[in-house]
Amino acid sequence: MVPFGVEIRHLRYFTAVAEELHFGRAARRLYMSRPPLSKRIADLEDELGVQLFTRTSRSVHLTPHGQRLLPLARAAIRAFDAAVEAMALPAEVDRALRVALVSTTSPDVVRTLKALFATWNIDLDWSEASTAEQYKGLLDGLFDLGVMGLPVDAQGLWVSPPLRKILGVAVSPEHPLAGDEPIRLSDLQDQTILLPTRSSAPAHYDRFLATCRENGFQPRKIKHGDQRHQALMVESELSSDHAVTFIPRSDAGRLGHVSWRPIEGEPLAWQIAVCCRLGEERDAVMQAAIHAVLGALQEHDNWCSTKD
Repeated sequence: MVPFGVEIRHLRYFTAVAEELHFGRAARRLYMSRPPLSKRIADLEDELGVQLFTRTSRSVHLTPHGQRLLPLARAAIRAFDAAVEAMALPAEVDRALRVALVSTTSPDVVRTLKALFATWNIDLDWSEASTAEQYKGLLDGLFDLGVMGLPVDAQGLWVSPPLRKILGVAVSPEHPLAGDEPIRLSDLQDQTILLPTRSSAPAHYDRFLATCRENGFQPRKIKHGDQRHQALMVESELSSDHAVTFIPRSDAGRLGHVSWRPIEGEPLAWQIAVCCRLGEERDAVMQAAIHAVLGALQEHDNWCSTKD
């Protein structure tokens, strides 16, 4: 039997801490301070009669009970939000939404959105497109929603609060810089880096390199392409050229035989947002779709909300 004191907000607090594994970051994500969040988690543990986290002065980890609760909490939050959003929709909805997604979007996101949209009698017509393609497609009326890399020219668009993934350094295990301790960007001086082409997201590309320079890293050479999303090619390039690339920790496992290190100060991040044409965000169906896309990206692809 579920204790009467457990509310959906408690599951939101728990999920934020479980995903961040850091009470400070989770509190910022939830737009609250750390002490009240710690108290809410303690209240939830008291209600459930189990410990969900092990805490030390330096780390936070999920207990076996916490690991068991996390997927269930996510499902409960998703079901609750879907019910609330369904009540805000018109009684009869029969339409299609054309949604453009970034190339790194997982199949789980698409499956979740298809299933949820079907309950609203909305047909999900999705496609893959770069940020530059999405920007033009939205303004030309080819897409209704886009998941775009930031920064982006917002003229004519409504842009959601951003989602973020902190980037670390991925190198070959044989690279002199391989390890697991935090590294400074300046320690990468004169390294070759692997990046996607500038044309896919010009503003992000320029800001990325500017941040590298501001932190003392001037790449010796830049190799372009979509190779950072293709495990075999990335592993080959990192090994053969002693190059480096920048990816979130959550993506390191699927790249194969690589070493991942966090960057001191977390200066680099991928940021994305859900975008639509300005004014259309007020439509009830569009509001539900925006929230669903943001939620699916956080649940399945490890994107985190931020107020930055």
